[in-house]
Amino acid sequence: MVFSCFRDWASNAWASELANAAAGEGVSPPGHEPSGFAFADPDYVLAILEAAGWNRAEPHAVDFTYLAGVGPGAVENALAYLAEIGPASRIVQSLPDHERTDALERMRRVIERQFDGDKVAFPAAAWIWRAVAA
Repeated sequence: MVFSCFRDWASNAWASELANAAAGEGVSPPGHEPSGFAFADPDYVLAILEAAGWNRAEPHAVDFTYLAGVGPGAVENALAYLAEIGPASRIVQSLPDHERTDALERMRRVIERQFDGDKVAFPAAAWIWRAVAA
């Protein structure tokens, strides 16, 4: 079996920085509850895989670029996309209407810092896991 999952919260600015911006304050990293970061802790994942009978489970760290928007309208496209999926989206969607505009503007400022004139790209980090069936 091979699968990927995000690594730690702080190494995935597209999630952590945008969630903090949407909230207007620091947001605690997610734990093991269902989310894109549920498997960020390799010890937790290893325990699950071993309990399920998988052998030789190993994570390999991968750093990559999370591309959120490209070309004309990259900032707007990234904002629309990241306001619909991911940790910041849940925060934005939970806010009363009168607070959403400010949250989206804070997110826009984070996104603009990642815009290089052609694309919006965030540093990101994942695990690639490999395991063998028992």
